[in-house]
Amino acid sequence: MSRSGPSEEAFDTWTQYFSEHLGEKISTLVNENIETEDCLPLHLSLSKMRQRNSILFDKIAIDPISELENGEFILQKMVEDQGGMFEINLRFEDLPPENYKDPAKIGAKDFGTLLWFDAVPVWMEQLGPWFKKGAWKCKRCSRITLIEHKRGGWSSMEPPESCDRKVGGCGRMTKDNRRSEEKKPRDLTKFTIAPHYGTLLDSKRLQLADVYTLSPRFKKSEEKEQKINAHAVGAIAREIFSKSPKRITGKLGIHGSEYSLEIIGCSEVPIEKLNEIYADGAEEE
Repeated sequence: MSRSGPSEEAFDTWTQYFSEHLGEKISTLVNENIETEDCLPLHLSLSKMRQRNSILFDKIAIDPISELENGEFILQKMVEDQGGMFEINLRFEDLPPENYKDPAKIGAKDFGTLLWFDAVPVWMEQLGPWFKKGAWKCKRCSRITLIEHKRGGWSSMEPPESCDRKVGGCGRMTKDNRRSEEKKPRDLTKFTIAPHYGTLLDSKRLQLADVYTLSPRFKKSEEKEQKINAHAVGAIAREIFSKSPKRITGKLGIHGSEYSLEIIGCSEVPIEKLNEIYADGAEEE
């Protein structure tokens, strides 16, 4: 998340929501883990939020990753204010039943909407870095320039062309763009990435298939496995590390020329549903 933190409005909104609806739960979490150094998740029900604070729910629906960062920033501060020394991560999940989507039927009509389904990862890449906001440090004056970057790795990152005087920089450029008639050499600068000041997040791309593909009936049928591309950022990217079933919450977006689900929450698939799936068609074997 950004080291500068959320806006004053976002700070007040999230602080009020946590205090009114999750204050006791947060205190219990701190008291039970006061000396731990683990990274602990807090699962936030979007169904309850929609009933309690529709404005905050709508903000999440528009830009879930930014609001996830805002909520997590305030949540971490509340934990530390109560003496907790552990890192805490926020999860968005528990959308109502009407937000369920069959991954094989996800398409244009679902673009920009929050949805959930039970899935099994069928492919995933290695964990990698993503600078949501790259922080570039000028070697001449040490001024930090923040630049938003699209999803991706280092290949999508480019330093600023100059250290902007308007925001207190030295004004020096990274390239000598003098016209040919000018003879005087310019004093140039270079920029280096400063991870501490930017938004460095873990990133992982993966493909998901409906959890039903695990059933004996599906394996014996001629039905083809339908997959949806997905992208997990932050602590969630570290949680999805195997092909074990997960209940996925996300928002459908576009990456390049393909649909891609932006994962904002994951939890375990209820054991009752898994048992039902594993048993489906088993009697025919």
